[in-house]
This record gives sequence, C-alpha cells and structure tokens, in this order.
Amino acid sequence: MDSNYKYMVCTQCMTYNQKPFIEETLHGFTMQQIPFPVVTVVTDDASTDGEQELLRMWVAENLDLTAADACERDADYAHIISAPLKGNPLHTFVFLFLKENHYSQKKTKQPYLAEWMDCSKYYAFCEGDDYWTEPLKLQQQVDFLENDPTVSFTCHRFKVFDQELDTWETDGHEKKFKDFPGGFRFSASQNQGWLTKTLTMVCRADAVEGCRQMGRWFDYIMVYFLLKSGDGYIFNACWGVYRKHGGGVRSKNSKLENARRMYRATGLLYEFDPNPTTRRIYYNSYATLFAVTKGGILFQEKFELRKFLSIGVSYLKKLYRLLLNKRK
Repeated sequence: MDSNYKYMVCTQCMTYNQKPFIEETLHGFTMQQIPFPVVTVVTDDASTDGEQELLRMWVAENLDLTAADACERDADYAHIISAPLKGNPLHTFVFLFLKENHYSQKKTKQPYLAEWMDCSKYYAFCEGDDYWTEPLKLQQQVDFLENDPTVSFTCHRFKVFDQELDTWETDGHEKKFKDFPGGFRFSASQNQGWLTKTLTMVCRADAVEGCRQMGRWFDYIMVYFLLKSGDGYIFNACWGVYRKHGGGVRSKNSKLENARRMYRATGLLYEFDPNPTTRRIYYNSYATLFAVTKGGILFQEKFELRKFLSIGVSYLKKLYRLLLNKRK
C-alpha cells in the first residue's frame, strides 16, 4: 500500500432516523474481508428515532474501545468515537453523532469527514438504509483500480427492496450485460444511461476533487467528475441492496421532488464548470422538470426558459416528446 495514505478506503455512511435498518448496513461493513487498512465513517444527522442510542450500543459491543488508537472526544458540532473493530485491527470505525440536524438547515456535513478522507486513497459509499452483501466487495473493486490506473471508479449491480411492499426488483440492466458476462468499462462519451447507485461505487479520491471544491456530493455530480477523470467499470454482480421506503431522504421522493433536485444540482454544476457537457446535462434536467410539471416551471423559471430555447431545435423536440409522454 502507498505510504502516502493511512487508509486504502474511506467508506462514508450518512444516516438519519434509520434505526430499523442501520444494523444491516453495519453488518455489510463488518463482513468485509480486507488485506489493507480501511476506515468507515458513520455520520448520524441528529436522529430522533433512537438511532443514536442504538449506535452507541453497537459501538460498545463491536469496537475495541481499549485499543491504543481508540479515541472519544467532543466537538462543537458532534460527539466523536473512533476505534478499531474487535478482531480486525485493519478496520477502523468512526462515529460522528451530530448535535443538530444539518439536512433541515441545508448545511453540509462533508468537512467533518476531511480528517479521514484526506488520508485515504479510495472512497466508498453506503447510506444508512442500504447495505452490502458481498464480503469481498471492497477488495475486488480496489484490486481492479490498483491494476488499471485509467479507470477512475468501479461499481456493480444491485437489487432493490421495497420495504413497504415487501418486494424485490433487479436494477433493470440485464440486457446491457448480454455480451459482457463479467462486466464492462464505459466512458463519458458512451451513452449507457444511468448504471448505478452510490452504494455500489469505489472511486479514486483524487478524481472527485471537483466535488470537494464545489462542496456538493450528489451522485450525478460525482459521476460527472469521475468520468471526466477516467473510465468507469461495472461488475456484473449484485453485491448490494438499495432500499426503498417512506422514510428515505430520496428513495420514495416524488418525481417532481427528484426532478427539482436534479435541476438545482446540475445548475450548480454548470455554474461551477461551464462547458458543452454540463450545459447539456443542465438543460436536459430542465426539459425533464418542464415535462414533470407539465409546463408549470414556466411561471417560475422564465429566464431559464430563454437559456433553454437558445440551444436549438433539437432540444425543443426532446422537450416536446417528454411532455407528450407525461400527458399519456
């Protein structure tokens, strides 16, 4: 392992009011069989459902709090506990128990993770209601990245579990792997559609510097910077579960909420890095929001409409098709 890094992988787990699910998420982390040091940072955004109390019990039962590198301290924003996993000194866990909810205040939590992100070579992600199912997930994804420096991130397939309906779905990408049984690499120039969820990703830390500078870690912004830095590779294997439920921040959001979120985020991306690609992404999200609102956005975003119209007839045709489909 490169001596410039303390950890090979820093896994980020953001969670809020996920008490019924978080233990399954933590199990996905602890099952990882790793020959290199990793750190998992769990950030609880001031949960009110008893999740923080459950996490403190999990810490007491599963972490080696007597280890030489164990640490517990209080900061103005959070109570922080850091210690290695019992029986596996290569796996360090860090718990940040935030003192106030940041999501409701639109405050970023990312700077609090810098202490561990800055000394890690790769990043992985899994929110507190999703979970991993493959013990060799991290090792296989890291091995691939170590052996091919032209790939900026790896991902894999996933299953979707609807908690309320008690039903399972696939990710819907079966046809894409017809000629690639093991997986395939892809680039920004290839129109593969949206392939993944953040719970499946392991990426190079230096490939998402743009996210750090923007202070935004939305999945599509992250993928934009990653594909700007190199290719992606997707394994044809389901190594994780994306959970849909009413309490999720995004999993069961309405189409309107998701379209608005995409529109705002891609607008920030275009403002940060203006070029033909980010303009296309931004205006495509505008077209989607126009269709979802059946034109209602016209009364709120007239200036954006003029910008949208300026890019040509091809986009008007796309907007018309989207709008027509929404009305059927």
